[in-house]
Amino acid sequence: MSFRDYLLSSTVSDTLEVWELKDLGHQTAQRILHASDPLQSMQEINQNFPSVVSSLSRMKVDDSIKDEIIANQRMVPPGKSLMALNGALINIEDLDLYLLMDMVREELSLADQFIRLKLPQSAAHKILSAAPPAESNSFRVDFRSSHVHYLNNLEEDALYKRWRSNLNELLMPVYPGQMRYIRKNLFHAVYVFDPASACGAETIDTILSLHQDSVPVRFGIIMYSSRLINVIEENDGSKSDEDTSTLIMRLFLYIKETYSTQLAFQFLSDIHRLRNGGDDYSEEPVEVHHVEEAFVDSLLSGAKSHPQDVLLKLQKENLYKQEADENSRFVHKLGLYKLQCCLLMNGLVHEPNEDATMNAMNDELPRIQEQVYYGHIQSHTDVLEKFLSESSYKRYNPSITGKSTEKKRFVSLFASYHQEDSVLHDISYLHSHGTRDDAKPVTHLLAVDLSSVTGTKLLHEAIRYLMDGSNRARVGLLLYACSDSVSTILLMKDIIDRTI
Repeated sequence: MSFRDYLLSSTVSDTLEVWELKDLGHQTAQRILHASDPLQSMQEINQNFPSVVSSLSRMKVDDSIKDEIIANQRMVPPGKSLMALNGALINIEDLDLYLLMDMVREELSLADQFIRLKLPQSAAHKILSAAPPAESNSFRVDFRSSHVHYLNNLEEDALYKRWRSNLNELLMPVYPGQMRYIRKNLFHAVYVFDPASACGAETIDTILSLHQDSVPVRFGIIMYSSRLINVIEENDGSKSDEDTSTLIMRLFLYIKETYSTQLAFQFLSDIHRLRNGGDDYSEEPVEVHHVEEAFVDSLLSGAKSHPQDVLLKLQKENLYKQEADENSRFVHKLGLYKLQCCLLMNGLVHEPNEDATMNAMNDELPRIQEQVYYGHIQSHTDVLEKFLSESSYKRYNPSITGKSTEKKRFVSLFASYHQEDSVLHDISYLHSHGTRDDAKPVTHLLAVDLSSVTGTKLLHEAIRYLMDGSNRARVGLLLYACSDSVSTILLMKDIIDRTI
């Protein structure tokens, strides 16, 4: 305590009004933070608090101090203390000097490893600050694209203008199962399906039913053609004939751009209503005449020209054919066609039925509540952009990411790599065009049996992966053959050596 504070405290009456004590905690914290020796200042205030309380009560509190204290109170419960070493929390009750020194040595060793890896300081800081992985193996698929067609927008549509926009209502207690009707796109339910399939019919009915019930979710769809996906798998889709799914997508795009999104979704529902013929569980495939009849019925009341003439023009001029094919290619790139039908709730993969949608909302709600509580999600935050930017995959591949029921298998290559005669030193690495000299954070190491069809397909997929333009990964090849024919391996190795 300075001599000036002592004099001020001694010349003022010790009697304080109640209103003078309302910011006393903030004023004390500010005095300690601004002191040249904060620990010494804290000790003096604790031991002489009655004598300095008058001078503390006259301090003007900075708004930054209040904001910082409020943020800290959200993290640390009342009456608790927190200690961290480089951001790692430490149990104060079990801490002694020797344990603290061991922790410091571990931190120094970790820093030395980062230096050997030549990681930038900013990258090392992000790695150390990263949250531990969740217990579940669920992961988000980054589906952000113009190929997503949304039915509604909670922030802009007039249907939701009477809903409240205060995100703090997410933190209010409600009855179990009760939904929170907030005018904010917190949940993005995007369904991926083939519109000509039975699963696609059920999915459309689910979307329209939930939307009609005013469920606080932004609904969207990504459609694809299963037939075109098969063609892409076989010959890269360079030559493809139109099928029923592609026709549906073309007509959907026309109705959406010419009339409205709601009418386009109703068109999809009418297709399956005509297909079912009154039977809710019909397994009959969608045929072209179902699509054409639904198109005519949808436009009959509002079309300027006869819908049949519009249909003939669309089919003759191949309008929207390219856009429809790009939809299928996008789904193939995401890898979601393997699921046939699926739901992406803010990128998390689920089943596409109504129960799964509601369960996905309940699973996602605590994550959003936590982000709102800590101020990471505010009224202007794009929730989908935030989640997918922080942690998402560009492709759905459970063979790599694994499933929650599977035990992860790891093979350590550390010992083999440090052997002088290790084959790992002779690996040829393939890069995307123009990225050979760039540092890659990911290395895909493939052991390929060129004498088998499976090995050849694996090598083909790896080359296609690099051709798509991956600037964050490289592919290393270990070529071998189970049969006696090694000429194929020698030829392939010679080609790779000459190429790279």
